[in-house]
Amino acid sequence: MIGSAMFITGDLSRADALQSRGIEGVRLMLGVVPLLVLAGIIEGFISPAPISPTIKFSIAALTGVALYSYLVLAGRTD
Repeated sequence: MIGSAMFITGDLSRADALQSRGIEGVRLMLGVVPLLVLAGIIEGFISPAPISPTIKFSIAALTGVALYSYLVLAGRTD
């Protein structure tokens, strides 16, 4: 995002484009960090644990449904 702001500024000055894209990039990273933490917890504690595969698949299904629900429903104002 920052790289494209340097070369494709649109109607903005280079500094304004960098500032607006930088803010968008920070917002994006703030959304990605919790997902990476959750993935790390699952990979660190659930995947290597000697528990039933049924429980592991249930956790995978639950997190998958939660993630896709968030991706589909987030930001909607309807």
